[in-house]
Amino acid sequence: MFKNYLKECWELKNYIISAIVVIFLSYTVYLYCSDEMIIKLNNENQFFEIGTAVLFFVNAFLFFISFKRKKNIFLLILAIFMFIGAAEELSWGQVLFNYKTPENIKSINVQGEFNLHNIEIFNTNNFNKTHKKGLSRLLEINFLFRIFIMTFGIILPLSTNHISLIKKIVLRYKIPVIPISIGVFFLISWIALEGVLYYLPNGKNERYYSSSVEIFEFITSYIFLLSSIWFFAKKNI
Repeated sequence: MFKNYLKECWELKNYIISAIVVIFLSYTVYLYCSDEMIIKLNNENQFFEIGTAVLFFVNAFLFFISFKRKKNIFLLILAIFMFIGAAEELSWGQVLFNYKTPENIKSINVQGEFNLHNIEIFNTNNFNKTHKKGLSRLLEINFLFRIFIMTFGIILPLSTNHISLIKKIVLRYKIPVIPISIGVFFLISWIALEGVLYYLPNGKNERYYSSSVEIFEFITSYIFLLSSIWFFAKKNI
């Protein structure tokens, strides 16, 4: 099995190299940019947020085309998921068209925006800007998103390769499974995020640190791009 993984890594070396380069270059902003520039790059309508939205839209398109070709409902679900992710990044067009948030949404949205992930029950923070603790964190979008990427990128590929029952279910229902050589970068990007947060100097503006999460989301959207390209290029699921 180890030889199979090595063979897979060699066959997907271009995917692997590009993922490493994107992760490395994305976090070098902390080495070469001023605090003000780091915060600016991660503001709304700036590089990382727009970049994340664009990549999610591309992912949605590629997954949808793959669905049309292969008639696999799971690819359609992934396309819808990617589209929602892109729309959420742009607050469903509010970022582009600057329309007002309806009062019933604004009253429950931590940032007063027209989106789901900033509604208090799903947000990392409460309305008073304090971080949530305990069981209330289980409904955080960030937590649920990380559970999803770990399941999609790590747990499903590994269990398919090593557990016969899971493999039978995957084959029977034609569940799309990405190569672990691509999926492992979801974990690597998460580790990189935690490493960057650990080594960043103390005493900075809070937005300086939260910028790393925006970078993480950008990198994650790129890894999904590698996944969508792989499914697009693959003849069968």
